[in-house]
Amino acid sequence: MKLTILLFCYNLEMLIEQAIESVLNQKTDFEFQLVVADDGSTDNTMNIVNDYAKIFPTTILPLTSSKVDFFENVYRTENAIKCEYIALLDRDDFGNLKENYNSRLIF
Repeated sequence: MKLTILLFCYNLEMLIEQAIESVLNQKTDFEFQLVVADDGSTDNTMNIVNDYAKIFPTTILPLTSSKVDFFENVYRTENAIKCEYIALLDRDDFGNLKENYNSRLIF
């Protein structure tokens, strides 16, 4: 895998679809994966993520845990991925991102 995009989340039901769609709409010349690392959400966040993962099983990887601190969530997530590059996606980073990752990785 060339690029893994990490999205750390907790109770993002209102934003998660838009964040996922912004990643899926990327136009790249390489394989990428979105890892959604949930920290014990109590809303519908992971139901939405799991629905997307069923449709895009090689692109979206949901990781869930019971409530842990942020750094433990980061450590657990980093140990679960194998890729050349890592990008972070903040919960409100979406919009006009088309071709964004592709242009950043072309040197």
